[in-house]
Amino acid sequence: MDTTPEELHKVRRELSAANAAVLLIDTAAGSSDDVLQCCAFADLILIVVNDEPPSIVDAYGLIKILQNNTPSTPLALVVNNTIDAEDAEEVVRKMNMATERFLRRKVGSIGFVPYDRAVRTSIVEQQPLLLMQPNSEAAMAIKSLARLLSTALRRHRKDV
Repeated sequence: MDTTPEELHKVRRELSAANAAVLLIDTAAGSSDDVLQCCAFADLILIVVNDEPPSIVDAYGLIKILQNNTPSTPLALVVNNTIDAEDAEEVVRKMNMATERFLRRKVGSIGFVPYDRAVRTSIVEQQPLLLMQPNSEAAMAIKSLARLLSTALRRHRKDV
């Protein structure tokens, strides 16, 4: 992406002028300059993590950097591709063992997206999951997360 800070400021001004209610930016994994620049503009940062060690290490690294760069921006985890709520809670527990011990910070979770073959099918078919299989388990979880996110952002904006 290699976006300059000036380009991001321009995008932010244009979005403010358009009075956008919500802008969701899906960044690459890790903590590149582009990811950090996008996080600097966020009202809420969602960190998507799964139970694979590289994902947990990347998420922890990003949280550590964000704690220094954007300490007042709320963070929340979304656990992806998990078997069930119990497994999602275990991923959050693992993350918080590290963040509480080394960063003295607990990161909450707003939910999880379960493993669902419909996701793989939508990728192969190159069709959006929510259009292709709107009643699949993963699609229903994504819709639920969207409702929770909308509510959280409304509350945040009232507090600001």
